[in-house]
Amino acid sequence: STGYYLFDAVYTHDFSYPEICVQAIDEKKRTTQPACIPPLPVEKLTYEVGPVLLSPTVSLNDNGKVLGDSIFLDGKTAPNTEVNMYMAKSYFIPTIQTKSDKDGNFSISLPTSDVASYKIFVASRFGDNLSAKSNTLTFMVMSRVEFFINWLIGWILNNKLPAIIIVEVIVITILVIKLLKPITVPLKV
Repeated sequence: STGYYLFDAVYTHDFSYPEICVQAIDEKKRTTQPACIPPLPVEKLTYEVGPVLLSPTVSLNDNGKVLGDSIFLDGKTAPNTEVNMYMAKSYFIPTIQTKSDKDGNFSISLPTSDVASYKIFVASRFGDNLSAKSNTLTFMVMSRVEFFINWLIGWILNNKLPAIIIVEVIVITILVIKLLKPITVPLKV
């Protein structure tokens, strides 16, 4: 509930501590980037390591939108923390900031005023420390024509048999119309 965790014992059988990697999965099955602690020497029996700051989890409600439509990035991190979103087009746009709620959830509305492809990631701020960056997500803002063409290509690729049947029906219809069209012979005068 607070976003904090503790492993109070790591057992090993070979007299060395292994590299330990931690990754979280939220209730929407989104994952953080793995945070790894290198192997520790066995000179001591106990170590206190941390805090280990895991990256936020993130997802988009859609990754391809038409100019002017709404697209949202949402995710989860530690409760009541600052969240910084970094977005790149052909250059970096200044950081957009929000704050997670008491349950660690956050949401950011993304711009859709320019036709472009964007890459985005987020990091949380815990006091003076930034977490690791989240997974990098990509989304596109397209014109209506480009969106329709992408949708049509996707539909054809996912529905090959119905697409072939539709093309065959169109070709047969055109051939039948040409066959039924009366033939006109020019008269010589």
